Amino acid sequence: MSDFTDANALAEAILRDQQELRDRIIQALRDAAMICHSLAAEKSAEIVSQSDGANGRFLQSWSVTELDNGAELVNDAPYAGIIEEGSRPHWPPFRPIFDYMGRVMGIPTAGVPSGSKYDLSDVPIFKAEPALEKLRQAAYSVALAISLGGTKPRHILAGLQQVFDEVVRERLDQAVQ
Repeated sequence: MSDFTDANALAEAILRDQQELRDRIIQALRDAAMICHSLAAEKSAEIVSQSDGANGRFLQSWSVTELDNGAELVNDAPYAGIIEEGSRPHWPPFRPIFDYMGRVMGIPTAGVPSGSKYDLSDVPIFKAEPALEKLRQAAYSVALAISLGGTKPRHILAGLQQVFDEVVRERLDQAVQ
């Protein structure tokens, strides 16, 4: 009878140890994700900060979400995939480029209505506001360049993959010791 009790105690101890190890591994993955978050933000700043406007929307869009089995590092800027992977030549949506160029040039665009033409050239406000007309022309130049040559990939995450792997490996090694 005492062997059965010892076997139960052993089984309980094993389950406790497994749960403790699982918890340490998950915490190690979450810690690694936070380190990778910092690395991705630093690399992003090196690559895109000069072209991302005054508020650094892309840089501010990095986040870590804790999951049941670890964590996930994401950038939820609407154009994050285009920055990472680039794009083929195409006519991009004009209004986001217009608003982006407004941030870069320090010109507010919130009150500018949409027009029926792609480049907003039919909106009367541009005739009255020379700065807005200059902005509209700059945005059109960017759109035209994208239509002719696409955008080059920046490979922020892909470029950091080896470093991420090392960070995760180090954290997991510490967790299982």
